[in-house]
Amino acid sequence: MKTRFLTFIVMLTLIALPFIGQAQIPRTLSYQGVLSDTDDNPKPDGLYKFTFSLYDVSTGGAAIWTETKKVDVTRGLFHTVLGDEEPFGASLEFDEPYWLGILVAGEPELSPRIPLTSVVYSFNSLRA
Repeated sequence: MKTRFLTFIVMLTLIALPFIGQAQIPRTLSYQGVLSDTDDNPKPDGLYKFTFSLYDVSTGGAAIWTETKKVDVTRGLFHTVLGDEEPFGASLEFDEPYWLGILVAGEPELSPRIPLTSVVYSFNSLRA
């Protein structure tokens, strides 16, 4: 009986082993926002061309990552995943402050840039 249980545990470990090495933190960021005009009225529904850029400074400087994509806007609301079309490079380790710049349909970059912040449960990773 003990031998069967031990064999079962060994087999389960061997089956799970390939999947353990593949588990990692996704290299994408979820982002949502509201697109409005200068009077704070939601922009009309439709696909808008967005350019998202990451910077290591809050103003000025050159973008260290950029992704351009069409995003569906409904009643001014939009959601996208950053890094799904243009992956973040290996040099972006997210170990220092970054700011998100957004351009919509060729307009000037929205101001101010948005500082990236952590999610409350990510603080737990400091102890992992």
